[in-house]
Amino acid sequence: MSRLPTADELDAAWTAVRGRMEPSPIVERDGLVWKLETELPTGSFKVRGATVAAAALASDRGLVAASAGNHGLGLCWATAPDRTPLTIVVPRECPELKRNKLAAFDHATIRVCEAPGYDAAEALARQIAEEEQRPFVSPFDHPLVMAGNGGTLLRELMEQRPETGTIIVPVGGGGLLAGLIAARARLPESKRPDLVAVQSEASPAFFASLRDRHAYTAWPPAESVAEGLEGGTGAVAVAAAIDAGLRCLLVSEAQIIAARTRLWELHGWKAEGSAAVVEAARAAGLLEGLRGPVVGLLTGRNTA
Repeated sequence: MSRLPTADELDAAWTAVRGRMEPSPIVERDGLVWKLETELPTGSFKVRGATVAAAALASDRGLVAASAGNHGLGLCWATAPDRTPLTIVVPRECPELKRNKLAAFDHATIRVCEAPGYDAAEALARQIAEEEQRPFVSPFDHPLVMAGNGGTLLRELMEQRPETGTIIVPVGGGGLLAGLIAARARLPESKRPDLVAVQSEASPAFFASLRDRHAYTAWPPAESVAEGLEGGTGAVAVAAAIDAGLRCLLVSEAQIIAARTRLWELHGWKAEGSAAVVEAARAAGLLEGLRGPVVGLLTGRNTA
């Protein structure tokens, strides 16, 4: 069973990430402070957790992962210097652009799961890992991935903007949010920013989990422009969010599509649907009345 990262794991994650990449920049637009994780080496925050997990788990046998695209790209980038063998299972809905980027790493084998949805891809990846006796690296439900994705992001952000009042977090499996929660607990209470999750109503597993106080670790497959947030959620993230009293906002597919267009036309920012949920929530007026400054996480740019 997974768990939140420990203090030692959060510190080790910080060392691993700082040794491989520069901090992502922050800019102010439309009343928000945006943290542009799109400027990280693979165009997504997922490279943080992948770097931490690869440093700790990689061996001659290699690693297995399931990914909607960005976690796999992060693992490919992190293991490229040592050419650690990888098997990445992607759902059939994984966009062609992400598949092509994955295929460019010749130390990785990419398998497309023919059953619909992320959950089926993860089931296949776990089966392969067990059969081949290789570590499975979850994109969200692993303490090292949480420490890398959320833990290093929060520490970095609080160095850049220590006065941050609220962070708006896209949520699917919940690994980013779980890492943020774990890292936030280490801050003095007066310095802890509020956290608000946002998800597409097309695949609202995390929203439903908080509402029902039950982790929906599997969810019916759904067509969504925010494919990186599709599928079930992690039980650890749900429990941590409930304990912290967090809430989750929902935005529609139409709102996400419009948000992607605005981010590009107004700011020249490419944003995946999974990242544009933050702008969709802002434009819908769902972020009014939050404790400021409010930081939006632009989590990924790997889209056509």
